[in-house]
Amino acid sequence: MTVILSGVLGLAVGAAIGLWSLRLRGADAEHEGGLRVTLSAALLAVAFVALAVRYGVGLELVELCSFVAVLLMLSLTDLDAYRIPNACIATALAIRVAYLATCCALGAIGLRELWFYAISALGVGVALAVVVIVCDWWLGSASMGGGDLKLFVTAAAYVGWQQSVLLVFVACVLGIVSSPLFGGGMRQALGSTKPFPFGPSIALSCLITLLCGEPLVAWYVGML
Repeated sequence: MTVILSGVLGLAVGAAIGLWSLRLRGADAEHEGGLRVTLSAALLAVAFVALAVRYGVGLELVELCSFVAVLLMLSLTDLDAYRIPNACIATALAIRVAYLATCCALGAIGLRELWFYAISALGVGVALAVVVIVCDWWLGSASMGGGDLKLFVTAAAYVGWQQSVLLVFVACVLGIVSSPLFGGGMRQALGSTKPFPFGPSIALSCLITLLCGEPLVAWYVGML
C-alpha cells in the first residue's frame, strides 16, 4: 500500500512541478508542455516508489521524497534558465535540518550524528571549492557554477562525506554522458561559453546515491 500511495503522490507532485516550471517560463502547458508534465510526473513517481521500497514507511521517507521533489524543481529550472535557485537549496537544507532536529528530539540520533553531517557538508564544500578554483585557473574559465557547488554541499548533508565521493563521481559521469544533449560539458571545458545545465546530473546522482550509495560504499570499503 505504501508503494502504491508513493507512486500516486509522485505522479501528482511531479505533474504539479512540471506545470509550475512551465508557468514560470511563460509556456503554454497545453500546447508546449504536455510532454514535460508527463515526464515530470512519471519520473517523480518512479523515484518515490524506489525510495519507498528502499526505506519503507517512516519520517525518513517523507524527508527524502521532499528532497527529491526539490531536486526535480531545480533541475527543470536549470534546464530552462541555466541556474539553480537559492530558494531550492535553502528548502532542501531546511528539510534536512528539520528531519535531523526531529530525530534528535525523539532520541533517534545524537549530537555525534549531527556533527557528522555538518562536517561532511563543510568538508565537501571546502574540497570542491579548492578543486573549482584550481580548474578555473587552469582552464581560464568557470568550471562549475556556484549553484552546482551549493547543491553538492547540500547533498553531502544528506548522505555524509563517504557517499559524497560516489555522488560527485556519478554526477561527473552523468554530466559527461549528457553533455552532447546540451552542447556543454567537454565543449565548455575546451573554451565554449555556452552554459551547461549540470543540475539535472547532480540531482540524478543524488537519487542514485540515496538508493544504492550505502551498499556500494560498504562493498568498496570491504574490498580494501
